[in-house]
Amino acid sequence: MLTPALVAAIAIVCFAGAYGIQKRKRWAWYLGWVFMFFSAGAVGMPLSFAIFTADSWISILGACVGLVGAICLWTGWAIWWSRRQKDFGVNPMAEYPTRR
Repeated sequence: MLTPALVAAIAIVCFAGAYGIQKRKRWAWYLGWVFMFFSAGAVGMPLSFAIFTADSWISILGACVGLVGAICLWTGWAIWWSRRQKDFGVNPMAEYPTRR
């Protein structure tokens, strides 16, 4: 059930994450991993539950396809996010050196 306290907590977490990402704080990068962990659980648990409670092969196949698709999306997201670590913990207004 979506309560006002839960909505307020989600808003505070999203605001803190947006502030940290904008300011390129090191803790925001780690908070991104926590967010990805919980989002993977929120998507993976219902799909896994659908596999074990399915009543036909079509339902099992659909849940497996959804789970594999979610794993592929999460893996791509995790690889992209892990490569962004060097962008955090530095001054966002500092100029980046040019590559040669």
